[in-house]
Amino acid sequence: MSGWYNAEGPINPTPSNLASENTAHEVRAVVGGGGVELTFDGDGNATMKQSLSGGYNVSSQETYQGRNDILGTARDAGNGVIHARPLTNNDTVDVGGMRTNIATAISLGFLERDGNGGYREGSATVAQPGKPEAAPAPQDQTQDEAQQENPNAAPEGNEQPTEGAVDVNTEALAAKIAETTSPQSQINMVESVIHQGEVIPRVIERMAKDAGMEPDEMGEQVEALHAGLYQAGVEEFASRVGGFENEAFDRFLTSDRRAVEMVQDVARDWATNRGTSGMDDLADRYLERMDQFQPDEVKAALDEGEYGHTVRPDGSILVTLPDGTEVPWRVAVRQQLITFL
Repeated sequence: MSGWYNAEGPINPTPSNLASENTAHEVRAVVGGGGVELTFDGDGNATMKQSLSGGYNVSSQETYQGRNDILGTARDAGNGVIHARPLTNNDTVDVGGMRTNIATAISLGFLERDGNGGYREGSATVAQPGKPEAAPAPQDQTQDEAQQENPNAAPEGNEQPTEGAVDVNTEALAAKIAETTSPQSQINMVESVIHQGEVIPRVIERMAKDAGMEPDEMGEQVEALHAGLYQAGVEEFASRVGGFENEAFDRFLTSDRRAVEMVQDVARDWATNRGTSGMDDLADRYLERMDQFQPDEVKAALDEGEYGHTVRPDGSILVTLPDGTEVPWRVAVRQQLITFL
């Protein structure tokens, strides 16, 4: 609670822990936050100062509490009201009748960062299950025939711009599921994969109910979507790490808790927005420790780049730079001393 309480005044020279009467009135205490400040003097008098801002800053709970929008439903992780502090990604909001953390709401487009440390409403809207938000534009006969031949193909002219590369059939399937299921079900689907490794039956049953189809049919669609996004995501990440191996990366994750959290954020962003920005940070973190998990690939890369190297007793690798200086692999990567990466 740093900054919440502070006291000012001369230090009492007496060895007693009780202030003398002639110095008590010189001490004042300031207590406050959230725009309200109470000042107490040594004579027991209190003065209240209230600062009101005319601006709209969603970093402070008081400015959006009670609003009839998603941010107006913000609560802490324990569903308590947030007092006098900025929102964080771990706080929760209500999206389509379900509470989810702000990080997920951002990844789904319901909220956005405002660039000033706060949040604002996003462009995504809460749609009714089974009801597309807007009727599709009429298609000509050629398009209709193409859609009949391949129902999962994306209609021409309706492709959604994406940051990462996913095949058109997977994108079409993602759009279909998004149109026919509720935001709550979509959040559950993504979080189930992130935390369970698969979409659990209860979530599939809810999605099937939203879409008005049998759970088995919905399960097949979800499985196909998961497989398509996973494969494309792995390829996208592997393009940032030369010689990437899944098994080695899994060992890396078991040794780095922060990396696990980063993977969850990357997976969430990829599944909902095809976002790739988090992949760069995760790839950098893995590359710095790659000598511990893929030493043969690291040594081969150093040999190809004509860098000398020595394996230390703990298995880590020292890189010999052109001037003869030896530095740990991790340092060489972090400081970009190895130019072939």
